[in-house]
Amino acid sequence: MRCLLCSGAKQTGRRIHAGLLLALCVLLLPSCKETRTETVLGAFALSWSPSGERLVGTRLAAFSRPDPSSLLGVEFGVDYKAREWNGVWLFDAAGTPIRRVASEIQRGEWLTDDQIVLGPLDPEDPGITGPSGWQIVNLDGTVVREVPFEETRLRDWHVAPDGRCLAYAYDYGGKSGILPGTAVGVYRVEDQTTDVYKLPGGFGCVAWSPDGKHLVGSMEDSVWRVDVDARRLEILEDGLFSCSDDYGLGEGGLIAVADGLGRLRVIDWSSGDVQPIEHAYEFRRPRFSRRGHVFLCVRLVENGANELWAGRRTPAGWQVNRLSVVSVVDDEIALSHDGRRLAGLAEDGTTIRVIELGDLIGKFASGASDTNPDDGSVAHRGRVSGGNQ
Repeated sequence: MRCLLCSGAKQTGRRIHAGLLLALCVLLLPSCKETRTETVLGAFALSWSPSGERLVGTRLAAFSRPDPSSLLGVEFGVDYKAREWNGVWLFDAAGTPIRRVASEIQRGEWLTDDQIVLGPLDPEDPGITGPSGWQIVNLDGTVVREVPFEETRLRDWHVAPDGRCLAYAYDYGGKSGILPGTAVGVYRVEDQTTDVYKLPGGFGCVAWSPDGKHLVGSMEDSVWRVDVDARRLEILEDGLFSCSDDYGLGEGGLIAVADGLGRLRVIDWSSGDVQPIEHAYEFRRPRFSRRGHVFLCVRLVENGANELWAGRRTPAGWQVNRLSVVSVVDDEIALSHDGRRLAGLAEDGTTIRVIELGDLIGKFASGASDTNPDDGSVAHRGRVSGGNQ
């Protein structure tokens, strides 16, 4: 995490700061007059357990104090010394804190219902301390295994949905006259081996397919995909791609992309076709669900809330429809494995909001429902274009 006012890069830790800044403004600005004000935020980087019975997330203590030199007259920040609250926490399915798993400011993702992988929240922030690699821990915080990281700079990391692998993007080299390069590592949990794929250009985030068999990420002017079982790296070149893109990988070689302006398009890896979705802007974090070929994404609206949208393939091409208005302030929204619940930071900044979706995604996937009956939204559709146009 860099300065709270300098978010915008697409790495997980920096993306959190967009919601963190908004939460701080809403929560602390009205009460900050002449003295320092402090509170404990709900949680960021939320992740559902495979069974959907628990959540894990990063909890932070935040402060505000008068600062005449700033634009708002107030300085916001994270209190790194608030060790009573800071760290990775376990929550129940309603978002109520159960206990702290680790005191370091890290990020947690589920390996199984009984174990969590702890790793860096944002390795570029000097205020955040903790292990440079990862730890596999039980729910009481006891360490089962250490997974070291010894390269130059970690960019992003995620655990596969099936818990078999840990994928991470990083820079290597850059010392002793060696030019720096970029690579992705895939750590196999069962046999404790790592496959490394070196890439010809810089890249941003990494994303898993819902079945955990493929991994996708971006480079300048191209996108890469790893077939985990075949141990094969593939690259699709296209001038539309950028390191600032958000990717969601589905089954059958489908990739949903949101670019730096929030424009959506869908790629069919097998054919190389790219389908822009017209009139679709300000979208973030496309992610394919396990309920058919449907991807979800969030759209920030003017009042600070996030709308939940879904895309599906129709005879006329891909289309996106609004499913609901999600009353959370951060776009780092967690979808449960069965697609029936969402979790995110509530508007007050101090609690987690869990939203019951029921079978809304399943109905949308089957074509039984296009939108919420009362939301009045209009579907956005796209045309298919050649992948190299």
